[in-house]
Amino acid sequence: MHHCENCNKQFTTRQSRLRHEKLYCQVVKKQENGGPAAKKQKICHSTASNNYMCVTCNQEIAPKLITAHERSRQHRNNCQSTPLEDGVFALSSAFKSRIASYRICDEGHYIDLNEFMDKIHNKLLRLIVSQIEKFSTIKINLELFRLYTIESKNIFDVKSFNTTNRIVTLGTNIRNMLHDFQEVISQKMMDFLERDSEFQNYHHKMTIPFIVYADFECLLKPMSTVAPNPNQSFSIKTFLQQPYSCAYYEYIKCSYNDQLPKFQSFRGQSSVVDFITALEIDLIEIYTKYLSIVQPMLPLTIQEEFDYLTATECHICQKPFQQNDIKVKDHCHLTGRYRSAAHSNCNLNFQIPNFIPIVFHNLTNYDSYLLIKELALEESEINILGKTKEKYITFSKKNCVGEYLNSNNRIVKEHLHLRFIDSFQFLACSLEKLAAALDDAQCMEVKRYFLVDREFQLIRQKGVFPYSFIDDFSKLDFTELPQKIDFYYKLRDEHISEDDYQRANTVWDTFHCQTLDEYSDLYLKSDILLLADVFENFRNMCLKHYELDPAHYVTAPSLSWNAMLKFTHVKLELLTDIDMLHFFKKGIRGGVSTCVKRAAQANNKFLPNYDPSKPTSYILYLDATNLYGWAMSEVLPLGGFTWLTQDEINSLSIMDLTDTTPEGYVLEVDISYPHHLHNSHNDMPFLPENLIPPNGKCAKLIPNLCAKTNYIIHYRNLKQALQNGLELTKIHRVLKFNQSSWLKPYIDLNTKLRNQTKNKFEKDLFKLMNNSVYGKTMENVDNRLDIKLATHWKKTVTIKYGNNVQLLYTDTDSLILEIYTENVHNDIKQNIDRFDTSNYPENNIHDILKTVSVIGKMKDEYAGVPIALLYGTGAKAYCVQTVNDITKKAKGVSKHVIDKSLTRLQYRAIATNPSSSSVFCVMNVFKSYLHNMYTELRNKIALSNFDDKRYILGNSIDTLAWGHYDIDRDRNLDSLIRELRKYVEPTD
Repeated sequence: MHHCENCNKQFTTRQSRLRHEKLYCQVVKKQENGGPAAKKQKICHSTASNNYMCVTCNQEIAPKLITAHERSRQHRNNCQSTPLEDGVFALSSAFKSRIASYRICDEGHYIDLNEFMDKIHNKLLRLIVSQIEKFSTIKINLELFRLYTIESKNIFDVKSFNTTNRIVTLGTNIRNMLHDFQEVISQKMMDFLERDSEFQNYHHKMTIPFIVYADFECLLKPMSTVAPNPNQSFSIKTFLQQPYSCAYYEYIKCSYNDQLPKFQSFRGQSSVVDFITALEIDLIEIYTKYLSIVQPMLPLTIQEEFDYLTATECHICQKPFQQNDIKVKDHCHLTGRYRSAAHSNCNLNFQIPNFIPIVFHNLTNYDSYLLIKELALEESEINILGKTKEKYITFSKKNCVGEYLNSNNRIVKEHLHLRFIDSFQFLACSLEKLAAALDDAQCMEVKRYFLVDREFQLIRQKGVFPYSFIDDFSKLDFTELPQKIDFYYKLRDEHISEDDYQRANTVWDTFHCQTLDEYSDLYLKSDILLLADVFENFRNMCLKHYELDPAHYVTAPSLSWNAMLKFTHVKLELLTDIDMLHFFKKGIRGGVSTCVKRAAQANNKFLPNYDPSKPTSYILYLDATNLYGWAMSEVLPLGGFTWLTQDEINSLSIMDLTDTTPEGYVLEVDISYPHHLHNSHNDMPFLPENLIPPNGKCAKLIPNLCAKTNYIIHYRNLKQALQNGLELTKIHRVLKFNQSSWLKPYIDLNTKLRNQTKNKFEKDLFKLMNNSVYGKTMENVDNRLDIKLATHWKKTVTIKYGNNVQLLYTDTDSLILEIYTENVHNDIKQNIDRFDTSNYPENNIHDILKTVSVIGKMKDEYAGVPIALLYGTGAKAYCVQTVNDITKKAKGVSKHVIDKSLTRLQYRAIATNPSSSSVFCVMNVFKSYLHNMYTELRNKIALSNFDDKRYILGNSIDTLAWGHYDIDRDRNLDSLIRELRKYVEPTD
């Protein structure tokens, strides 16, 4: 904490304290107005440094940081100011007066943003007009400073909210621009107050009445290429993807009108422009016919009147009415129907949103590239939430739909946004699989357009289309369905089945298609209606179980996080100390994935090649059931974050703390790894680190046997490490917090709902709602993942088998073990309480009891099917062969390429032969360059014997964890052997 020495107020950052002392401290102001003068600090110019001394800030700045410093808030706040008029000050200009900063303030104290902006509006307007008259064209952005306080802790902090730059000319409507700035700042202030604290988004309970589902179809224009060397990695563009058809289905959910949904499609080279234009027209129509007209409330029935009078809680926030609360009748502004009793404030905020969601499936990775260039050509404002410069999670376009005259006789424009969202961000699966998970009764939108059962059954499943065949507009005029060979799909390097081709012929004949263009329109219509059914069912289930509409959100994690806050009613304390935030960030490491032993072959009576003369062994693939859910059911930080003093650190006894103690700790420590533990811990060392391995190029998460310095660790991890022999040498810092199992009720709810339902679509939803919230809690949950796995591995497995078990491979929540025992399945039966056997068949050959799925328990991934062998080549690259199947994995390689191109022999060669060459695979992928979508032919290394996460021994199979004391000895032995070979003459 930073203290103001004058008034003793506390601030979370030095910059906030300096701003307070310069602008707001009442003690300083009294001194300046006649009190004792504050002593001036001398400015010392260093003669031993090339740094630039900023006289304004009394701070040394590195030469390369001067530009950034002069743009910073700190520099602007410290600049000398010149009064222009009452409450308006010009700050010292930067960059040769090309950037001018002004401060506008008022002597009053304001809590409401609108009130403050109205007060300074005329001053701001005069200032902007004067600058436009002087320079004709300028760039403007607004930054608002607001003082927040946590009264219980006597902490004050100034937060700033700014807008992006806006180009202003003589013809710009400045009043509208300032209104837009005010909306942006207001939204940022609201987001700041609601962020990660408690559920506030009660308006997300409202079903969005208007939603659009859309899709594009593209033709593949061939590009001339030169055949590159197949033994080297390469990427070449083979096809340019050009949209030729697009359509959208407008779903207007109004209980009083079931005739509003409509389907509209466009063809040709201008289809994208036509699509956007039609959306904008529909937007104005929706506003004019529905949103601009507030339907008066219909007369209440006797029962509704009685319900209102006897209501004791608000139906929106579900909190009781207090004595001073104003209770009002809430009604739907579209239908006029009475909903229920509500708080006056809740009723005012429970409004129809000012955006229309436009839903694409896989918008982020495909459709956005086709749309954004055309949207950017228009003058309207576009807001983007992106992962990269070209990959966008969501984006919205602001459209003016009307205007009115406010109480101050100002013309205010009404805006609606077209918000483009990606259903794949919620349901990360192909549309084909999502549609297959629906029952016929759930396909209401398909049924709306295809009433005849034969037609319905053809359309309610994903269609068949010759994507690669359409490389020219002329082919859309074909009057017959292309041949089966023309349905070859280059992206997946596969032909369609005979059954799929016959289904395509049936569709062509049943719907009397005259050209391939008509068949394409039908295929596109089918896709969009299926998407509408999938997402509408998703919305209905979320509204039923969580009372939230997913259409308000842009990703599953944001939806699930709000559902959790709403269900648990938890109020989480925000981190206000930047040091604490960085402390937690430094502790985020991810999930461990590594190959420990590169080859293993089982030998037991359940395998056809069993050799009784050799030791009996098994390969067991164990996976923790819903490990994310288990971790989130544990005690988690809730609030009360404080640093321990040195005396408190000295008195802290880690080993005496229980796992469920009301107070938890995260520590920064130094730990040594004694040599006598290296052999026993070699398979899975404690305390993994993100580090660059020897001869490596980038940091990787690597379990190692090296000593740790300044290691951020949760106290439960530290306890576990110390119990297993690691030595704590120093504690640098300790952060204490209150903790409880506040997330467990939400995890249990979804687990219960998943076990109760028989519908696959619903099962997947409840699993998604648990897993999606994980990312929001990863600061400490990642550490707890290691606790569960390591506890099971070290305490259960090694105690049972001793030296007769070895870890072959691990990947975050799974272990592949090689176990020497007479019958591993009997061992599972004897410890059935430790295993989840819900995936076993009822009558299995091992006579293992089928149990209910329980989160956190270990599960045999292959459900008793014996594994014959494993070859591992690195993290996320391995081959597992059972008696009747083979599983192959290779990171970064498409699944269909792995299935068709990689063989078991290639995995064996890489895993067991150190001189084997890398295996290349060719695949087609979609890739965007400057928002142009291409099909790209890519040749990349699929398998390699270079795995730098572990030190590979000379037999190419066994490995050592980095830091093991035997590594230097093995390297020296290799060098000695190479030297000796120079003096050994070859024999005939």
